[in-house]
Amino acid sequence: MKNIKEMVETYLKTNSPDETILPLLHTTTRDIFVNKIICENQLSSKPCGYHNDENLLFFFYGKCSYVNKAHQNVDIIHNHPITFLFNYDKLEKYTFERLVSFDSGGYVEGKYIYDKEINPDLDIFVINNPTKNDIIGLLQILYQNNNNYLESNLTLFYTIDEHPLSPCIQGFDSLLKKIETSMDTKTGFGEQALTFELQIKTNNMLLEPDAIFIPNDMCNSDAAINCWINKFPSAKIETYKKKKFCNDIYSEMKSSVEKYIRENMEINNEN
Repeated sequence: MKNIKEMVETYLKTNSPDETILPLLHTTTRDIFVNKIICENQLSSKPCGYHNDENLLFFFYGKCSYVNKAHQNVDIIHNHPITFLFNYDKLEKYTFERLVSFDSGGYVEGKYIYDKEINPDLDIFVINNPTKNDIIGLLQILYQNNNNYLESNLTLFYTIDEHPLSPCIQGFDSLLKKIETSMDTKTGFGEQALTFELQIKTNNMLLEPDAIFIPNDMCNSDAAINCWINKFPSAKIETYKKKKFCNDIYSEMKSSVEKYIRENMEINNEN
């Protein structure tokens, strides 16, 4: 079976990477932010068991983190997520180790519903040391444009049978279809499989985000607003509504992030 890397290389020989590169996002929790990140003023990596115990920081392309079905009704009112948004050019000085067509952790743990005979290895869906053009090329092959990607609307550039690398496309298409049909089951995962993951190999990264998304109770006074501005003078401070349950919280944060990206990257909803 061919792999995503070969598919993207072939695609870019005859097609231009025209889409605008979206920001990359990293999500943590309030506890980790308050007790560690804000004190060190950096993001710190840790060895990843899925990837040879390499020290990696994980980012999602154009999307914040998500909540899986098993945790959607968990009460996390005192430990809300916080998301950092970085424009792509700010992170180019670091080493991009991998671009994965979806969240690699969910795939390795078998939390996607897939057929190992069709999707035997994670490596098929990985581009090592990706460039900006690799990211946009993969985007255009699987979603055609940023709007479809933000709406999690898989829109394959190739039909299954018209390309010599179609077994790889078929594997991805099969994986996504099975996930879509299992969205309402306890083990069904959705957003994870529809979100590009980028891994940066580094021990730590100076915290210089272009935007931060926080629950509104962390920025509900002039004093609090000034603290955020003084700590992150070059970042836009965005808030989302505080909720009690996990699913509601992440939905609010996702809406805030997508609204910001659409407005700042001038991506129109075409549907």
